[in-house]
This record gives sequence, C-alpha cells and structure tokens, in this order.
Amino acid sequence: MASRALAITVILLFGWIGLSPASAASESEFYAALFRKETATVEDAVRLLARLGGYDGPERIESELRFLAESGVKFRKDVAVIRNSRLTTGNLAHMMIDALRLKGGVMARVFPGSQRYAVRQAVYLGLLPSDRSPDDVVSGKDLLGFVSKLAQTMAKQVARNE
Repeated sequence: MASRALAITVILLFGWIGLSPASAASESEFYAALFRKETATVEDAVRLLARLGGYDGPERIESELRFLAESGVKFRKDVAVIRNSRLTTGNLAHMMIDALRLKGGVMARVFPGSQRYAVRQAVYLGLLPSDRSPDDVVSGKDLLGFVSKLAQTMAKQVARNE
C-alpha cells in the first residue's frame, strides 16, 4: 500500500519535471486554459491527473484513463460516459477519493456512492473548504487547487507510512 501511495504521490508531485521545452509550452497553455475555465468538466479532472502523471499522448480520455490505470489510479467505469458533465464538488471529491482509494470515514464506507460523504471526507482531509456543498460547480482554478492539496495530502501520508 505504501509503495502504491508513493507512486501516486510521485505522479501528482513530480510528473511535470521531465517535460521538454516544446511540451512545457503546451503544458503551460493547458494549465492556463484550465485556470481560466469557469466550469470544469469531468474530462478536465482526468486530463489534469494524466498530464501531471507524465502522459504526453493525444487528448483522448480513453488513452488518459488507460495511462492512469497502469499507474494505479482507477476511476469508476462510467467516467468516460460522463466526461462532458460539469464537474461538481461532490463529483470531484467522490471521483478522486475513489480513484486514489483514500480511506473515508464510517459513513463514507456505509454509503460508498455518496457524494455528500465524499465532500465531508475531502473537507476533513483539508482538500476543500468547509462551506462547499456537493452541488457546487467547480471552476478550473478550484480543480487545480484541489489537486495541489491532494498531492500535499498524499505526500504527508507517504511520509507518515515510512
């Protein structure tokens, strides 16, 4: 478990270091465009994790999901179907906590499909502010902040387990 968490942390924290100058420009454009988005989509969340993990293939969700699965990050099966859906706080929290298999509280284990309890877990982990509800729409800026905090949380968990 610790090695899997370490691999995911490396993906989240250090994936962008190996970029060539040409790909760094396109990466910068990607992050700048995402930062400006008023409403992020499920596909944006998948693409962000894949790019941070070092994926440099075509912008196709199937390829990105396959890359992430090979890295140990597995999303629910219908994520490709809902890729164009606007990203809500509940969907983001549920998707990321489930994909990275982060431990949830008792209620999250009793109701594993509940976005409400996923948001509570994300608040508890410090990934979201406490005033967020599951139906709040996530902007690109919010998505980048969430993933940044997620990387910090994963790094702390790895350090604690060593």
